[in-house]
Amino acid sequence: MIRLLVIDDHPIIASGLRYCFHSTRDGLKVIGTTGCVEEAIEKVNADEFDMIILDLYLPDKDPVKNVRALKAKYGEKLIIIYTIEKGFYWMRVMYNEDVAGYIHKDGPDAKIRESIKKAFNGERVFPEYFISELSKDVNRIKNNDYEISSEQQLILIFLIHGYSSKEIAKKTGSNMFSVNNKLRILRRKFGVKNNVELAVKIVELKII
Repeated sequence: MIRLLVIDDHPIIASGLRYCFHSTRDGLKVIGTTGCVEEAIEKVNADEFDMIILDLYLPDKDPVKNVRALKAKYGEKLIIIYTIEKGFYWMRVMYNEDVAGYIHKDGPDAKIRESIKKAFNGERVFPEYFISELSKDVNRIKNNDYEISSEQQLILIFLIHGYSSKEIAKKTGSNMFSVNNKLRILRRKFGVKNNVELAVKIVELKII
């Protein structure tokens, strides 16, 4: 029996998951639900469940901080993100945070049950189109498609540590126009839309 703790601020979602799983038929059971991470940490002990089903978007909360808080409290307990969000950005972020899976709420019930079981058995369960994109990234690295200069590396180091373009220009003895231009070239090279996505991808690919 896989015991699930559901953290979602929409009661209808939690009720839907209870309906979706049948303990005898599926070997899955929702043992508790809560609308926020803080309540779970305060009231639920680690020995009461096996896996956390976590809504990505909880009101006024940072998804990354939520995952890290749960990991700090529950250690190696598996976390699956359960969300309507289908964009690559949050998939990449959650992949970096080492969650066990990323499941869409509008998926078929059978697919959701299958994904949870796979994650429990050690697989990382992410959408196929996301995994395909990761594979392309790995191939690009092998083929040196992501080769960058030492100057670009320095800018990226500052970027992933949270520095703004203005601060990077000051640190590198350059000007903001030049830094922004180099960042624009790097965004195009890595196929991302903004500097946040660029920083995430650089960390994920372990280029620096």
